[in-house]
Amino acid sequence: MSLIGGWLEFRRLRKQIRQAPAYHLVDLPEDTLARITGRARPLGQRALAAPLSGRTCVYYSVSVVARTAGVTTGARSLQLLATEQEAVAFMLEDQGMRAVIDPRNAQISTPYDYESRSRAVFDASTEQRELLVRHELVNRNWFDTIEVLYREAVIELDEEIVIVGGGTREPDPDAIPRGGYRDGGATRFRFTGTDRLPLVISDEPDTIA
Repeated sequence: MSLIGGWLEFRRLRKQIRQAPAYHLVDLPEDTLARITGRARPLGQRALAAPLSGRTCVYYSVSVVARTAGVTTGARSLQLLATEQEAVAFMLEDQGMRAVIDPRNAQISTPYDYESRSRAVFDASTEQRELLVRHELVNRNWFDTIEVLYREAVIELDEEIVIVGGGTREPDPDAIPRGGYRDGGATRFRFTGTDRLPLVISDEPDTIA
């Protein structure tokens, strides 16, 4: 699992997503590269709480950046102090059909859309301080720090996203047909990144069609 960063990499990824053939799950053959747009839904009761904003999500990435000034020169710079990301498997829902998305080997493109700041540890919020503690930053030398930026990117539950990858079918233990009884022969797709069919996940508006 990796967060895509950098302008050139974002541009390359957008091109890759746009060029992938668009499918709906109902029409998708197995092991076929496809671009599918749908909604992120929970798989069972699994979901995450984003560490800074508290948003319910299936993926988050946070970074802690110090804005510093040199003691002698006064020159200002940005120093990356820590990054953190976590994801859980989730469902993609497309026109009533569902697929399991396993993000462990996925490339994930989602912009930072939440930011908060502190001057150092002494005025950090509870959420900011917990992040600093987890990454053993509380006792660092804060002398030349002007401020600390805390940035967060998430894929929220029910958010519209796009994936590019190839899926395989598996039994769907949760399928309930119209008669109300579980259908033991029903299947669903599972997407997981492989060398032949890498998995890309994005919630950027420019990639969603």
